Amino acid sequence: MVAAFAVHLIMVAVFAFLWAKDPGARHMRLWALSWAVGALRYLQASLGHALDFPEAANRVAYATLLVSGLLFMAGSYRLVKRSLPRPWIWVAVATACWIAATSACAALGRSVPFFIETLPTFAFVGVVDAWTGVVLIRSRHLGSSRWVLGVALLVWGAHRLDYPFLRPVAWFAPWGFGLASLLGVVVAVGMLLLYFERAWAETRGSEARFRSLFENASEGLFGIDGKGSILAANPSLARMFAVDSPDELVGQKIADLLRLFDGIADTADATAPPPRDSVDPGGFLREGGIEDREVRFRDRRGNEHVARLTLRPLEGTKELRYEGSLFDLTHERAVQEQLARAHRLEALGRLAGGVAHDFNNMLTAILAGAQLARLRLERGQAAYEDLQAIEDAASRAAEFTGQLLAFSRDQRAPQPERPLELSAVVARAAALLERLLGEDIRLELDLSSEPLWVRASPANLERVVMNLAVNARDALPRGGRLRIATRRAGDRAALLTVSDDGQGIPPELQDKVFDPFFTTKAPGKGTGLGLSTAYALARSWGGEVRLESAPGKGTTVEVRLPAAEPPPEAALAPKTAAPKGEGALLLIEDDPVVRRATASLLESLGYRVLPAADGDAAVAVARDAPSSLLAAVCDVRMPGASGPEVVRRLRRSLPELPVLFVSGFAGHETAAETLADLPRARFLAKPFGREQLGAALRDLLGDGAQAARPAGSAAIPSPSPPSPPPPAAPSPSPE
Repeated sequence: MVAAFAVHLIMVAVFAFLWAKDPGARHMRLWALSWAVGALRYLQASLGHALDFPEAANRVAYATLLVSGLLFMAGSYRLVKRSLPRPWIWVAVATACWIAATSACAALGRSVPFFIETLPTFAFVGVVDAWTGVVLIRSRHLGSSRWVLGVALLVWGAHRLDYPFLRPVAWFAPWGFGLASLLGVVVAVGMLLLYFERAWAETRGSEARFRSLFENASEGLFGIDGKGSILAANPSLARMFAVDSPDELVGQKIADLLRLFDGIADTADATAPPPRDSVDPGGFLREGGIEDREVRFRDRRGNEHVARLTLRPLEGTKELRYEGSLFDLTHERAVQEQLARAHRLEALGRLAGGVAHDFNNMLTAILAGAQLARLRLERGQAAYEDLQAIEDAASRAAEFTGQLLAFSRDQRAPQPERPLELSAVVARAAALLERLLGEDIRLELDLSSEPLWVRASPANLERVVMNLAVNARDALPRGGRLRIATRRAGDRAALLTVSDDGQGIPPELQDKVFDPFFTTKAPGKGTGLGLSTAYALARSWGGEVRLESAPGKGTTVEVRLPAAEPPPEAALAPKTAAPKGEGALLLIEDDPVVRRATASLLESLGYRVLPAADGDAAVAVARDAPSSLLAAVCDVRMPGASGPEVVRRLRRSLPELPVLFVSGFAGHETAAETLADLPRARFLAKPFGREQLGAALRDLLGDGAQAARPAGSAAIPSPSPPSPPPPAAPSPSPE
């Protein structure tokens, strides 16, 4: 009896511990209670015999045996995800009533035969054990260890059924108690085997599911150690880096693969061993991890990728470990750029009507001025005012064309940043907005009277203004008021505010309006990139964007940008008189009108002009007068051969020939492409005036310029030219 009591106590402790570790395993709780009631049975039986109350102790033992068996059956049914059938409860209640009745008879002095008293109780618990064994054996999903527990329960049930018959046999009683204790141990072992086999199966299943998710995930998954070395990687990560197998990535430094050290001034300090929650030994984890950080890297083939990186420390590991994910955004960004370009083209289409109107006005002024100037000159009168009107109209057209080019320019190329006066940028953008908004929307400008200098790229800052204004316009389908304001925010920031009195944005959507591709417009009416682009650009300049809106009360978007130092005074200096030159210039221009006008400008500057309509003519002219050529002025885009191709042909015989390229396709990208691999060259954007042309030539040639020498003759060495300046503008701006 002591051994059985000890076994029951051990099983109570084991199953209580397992239940505490896995609270969801409710069958463990029922099994622990079953063994606890069984232990109580042996405890009270021992006390009853010690205190000389054996009969009373036996009847209490019968009741605890009944409860213990029912709890064990309930736990087993819970294990196989079934409910305990109610008939078992009814039979248990009937058996309990029988135990109470026999106890009452004994209390009244009426003896009940042992066989009759014990048969209902032990028949019930015997059948309970045997049936539980059958239920477990039939549950194939439990694994092979179910046979150990199931067979043990069948034998234990049969042994309990023989108790009313064999217990009175004196010589068999010790063997019966020993067999019961042994079967109790076997049942306990079977229960533990069943539990651990299920735990192993669940662990293997969990590992298999995790491995399947890991191997088949669309995003790159990996694990690294505390030094930043990759321990494991999935096929998606291998595909991102264009390697044949994830094993090729194992052992490599994630910081090197993702260029995570870019921007870290002191790599040695970044790689010093730190606490877990600061910077990891790999030098790229701060505050215990990385959350949605955008990174750029190149794969083995040299392709550029943009991805979102997440990296978190693993808890509960002896050594520092991290798990991470890398989501490739390259395709998504390409789609965004395509939609953004389509959006700009759509906006340009809407601008077409207004642009035609403006250019017709400018052309009217030019034609009228030219005709009036001719008439006055024929009459011998001064025509200065008419010529000035022509120049002013042409300058307005040039400035307007530059704005259109900036608006439609491909934004994938990096845009140089410089100090800009915010109110001036808004004022220029307003000229385009008046054509975009329509007659039913009233545009109001409230610009600061004091200069507001910020650091940004001109095209992208205008893009922010345009995107915010166009989004506000779309919120005014029936017309209304659109207000753009600039003001200072303390000493360190400038504010750009765009507000409308339109329909407003519901509160539940306000957190999503800056997400890429999110739009409240009907399909085909918007890309969902206007606000997200403005938000991304403002953040890239160190600024922030705030939105206030309420349904029916309009929307206000406030862009806060850090204040910048104004440019040096030299950058804002007024125009000086065009420098005078001398010598022969080769002019290569396919358009006869432009060629004639440019030649006249060059001659007015003191140069002798040798015109050519194409590359072949230019080579012929240079062949006839190689020693007298001071430089060449060459259009970039011409039929047959481009400007750079023509210059390379010329430099076969005149390797030191300086070249000034001119083009109507103005932009940093055009200048960079034209000047690539061509020393002693400059770029000037069309349209240009006499002053700009003369200054560009003086910058190209210098004060002591010499004529180009033919190949093979003594050449005067010259220093390497400085980096090409930005394309010249038609006239200075307040930027």
